[in-house]
Amino acid sequence: MQLPVAFDGFIELSKRVSPTCLISFERNRYSVPASFANRPVSLRIYPDRLVVAAEGNTGA
Repeated sequence: MQLPVAFDGFIELSKRVSPTCLISFERNRYSVPASFANRPVSLRIYPDRLVVAAEGNTGA
């Protein structure tokens, strides 16, 4: 019997990237690609990783 595919759930928050290419989450700062500087992004929070998405582009 095959196991079902794991549920790929996440929480999504809106953030704004600082001019120094950083976002903050739970009192920590994370660097993002320079192309995201000064722009609104979506931060997707998974149990094991954070994913930053802006206009269809993703970065870690």
